[in-house]
Amino acid sequence: MNFSTKSRYGLRALAYIAKSKKPMSLHVIAGEQDMSLSYLEQLAAKLKKANILESKRGKYGGYVLARPADKIYIGEVLRVLEDDILPVECLGSEQQCIKETSCISNKVFKKIYDSIREVVDKTTLQDVL
Repeated sequence: MNFSTKSRYGLRALAYIAKSKKPMSLHVIAGEQDMSLSYLEQLAAKLKKANILESKRGKYGGYVLARPADKIYIGEVLRVLEDDILPVECLGSEQQCIKETSCISNKVFKKIYDSIREVVDKTTLQDVL
């Protein structure tokens, strides 16, 4: 399973902002982290809407974390940026699969998904820093 560029860029940007201790412009982050500014703007908008980032206006404005880094969980960030974090579609289906009880791969992918969730839902941005 691969997480998309959305997750990688989003987590890198959040870490950069958390380390800076002051409002950071997306232009600076994009330049320092070799990211597309327009792409980063899209990610920042999603993170702001989810109350993970805040924007500050003015000459010394930019983006800051909306909460302390130890209160921002990686799983929350991934769910905001990705469509889902499921290893296979059938785990997210609201309808029960007719082969669920006999499907060997479903059981394995469920264990994988549970393990991923356990890690990302217990890991904070502060832990990553």
